[in-house]
Amino acid sequence: EEETRIWRADPNAFAGEKLRYVVLCPGQTVYFEAGTIHFVFRLADLPTLMVGGHILRWSRVDSWMEIILNQLRFPNTTNEDLSESAPVYVEAV
Repeated sequence: EEETRIWRADPNAFAGEKLRYVVLCPGQTVYFEAGTIHFVFRLADLPTLMVGGHILRWSRVDSWMEIILNQLRFPNTTNEDLSESAPVYVEAV
């Protein structure tokens, strides 16, 4: 929680201690739980196909709702404009 609070204050300056990375090879897939802070880098000279999606597990609805509300409170922590989609998601749930 403390690292998340510090990250929300200034995502671009965050230098936390629990940073990890993985290099994916062709055909590999990675899955993140909702709310996982992540960045994607790719080699500019290699063709890349990346597909993302959002998965809502009913067992995590409470934490998902907290994530959505925090993203609305701290819009600089996401690269998506949630002002239109978030209320629709919340209403559906």
